[in-house]
Formats: sequence, C-alpha cells, structure tokens
Amino acid sequence: MQGHRQCVIDSNLLVLHIAGRVDLAIIDTHRRLREFLKSDYGILQQHLSTFNGIMVTPNVLTETSNLLGYHGEPERTRLFQHLRAVISNSTELLVESVTASAAEEFPRLGLCDSVMLTIASPGRQVLTMDRALHGWCNKKMPNSSVLFHELRFLTPRHR
Repeated sequence: MQGHRQCVIDSNLLVLHIAGRVDLAIIDTHRRLREFLKSDYGILQQHLSTFNGIMVTPNVLTETSNLLGYHGEPERTRLFQHLRAVISNSTELLVESVTASAAEEFPRLGLCDSVMLTIASPGRQVLTMDRALHGWCNKKMPNSSVLFHELRFLTPRHR
C-alpha cells in the first residue's frame, strides 16, 4: 500500500531510476552510475513504492538531465524519453533561488541541495546519496531524510 508522503529524490538516484526503467544493463555502462549495482535499482524501486509519488525540483531535473547526457546513443534518446515521462508524472516544486540561498547551510550545500533542504517536511522525505544533505535535513526535521546507503545496508545486494 502506498503512503501519503512524497519522496523528494536526489539527482543521482533519479538517474538510477530512469536508467533502470529503460534497461538494467545501462547501470553497468553509464559513467555517472559507477557507484551503483543493478541490485540498487531494485532497492530504489522498493523504497519508492512506499510513497504516493516522486517530487522533483527544477534544480534536480536540470542536474539529472546533465547526468543522463553522459551516455551515448541509442540509449541516450530512450533515457531522455523516460525523463520526459518522469517529469510528466512527478510533482514539481519550485523554490526560488533567493529563498534557498538564504538558508544558513547554503555555503556548504550549494543551490540544488539547499532547495531540497528547504522543502524537506513530514510529508516529503528526501532520498539522497549525499551524507551532508541527509544530516542537515534530519537536523532541521528529524526523519525527513533517508540516506540510500542505509537502504543498501538493510537489503541483501545481488548483481
């Protein structure tokens, strides 16, 4: 059963989500996915299935688009077609850069992560690979972030 919360997904994990949906073999060949195994895609999908949807920001989508572009054809076109579908089926939340950059943590996190920190809430769980972002989110609001590494630890990994 899906929850009522939405998952705010970080760029690297969104790339994994898209690549795995297009073709699991891309996870082994995409140079921006070297830190992932094919089994990580299953872990990600299992976690996302507990939410009522994915939430993205323009900042995350821009980073994701840039990262997806580091792969050749013919898969590149398919990756971007699926990015288009993710954009259509996700909730996009705009946080003005002036608001995100006003956060105390901005010099440490940068713009994209500061936006994610700004929108973290009880109804929006941040899912990230970034330990700094994870720490700041949970400092701001306990249990507002999950570190993907922790999900890996809880799940046996198979290639």
